[in-house]
Amino acid sequence: MSGLMLVPCAVAFALVGLAWPKLPQRFQRSLVPVGYVVAAPAYLGLAAASGAACRTRS
Repeated sequence: MSGLMLVPCAVAFALVGLAWPKLPQRFQRSLVPVGYVVAAPAYLGLAAASGAACRTRS
């Protein structure tokens, strides 16, 4: 299951890598912080959905 958590990151990385050179320079500067703002809640949502914080080792 942990490997599946990396799939959204890999897909986003590929899409941005392909589209980045085609974007105007003025958009590139503002998209970097926007990416972090979008990624943070997305990763928190993935962590909550996986229940990682609720598991304890026995």
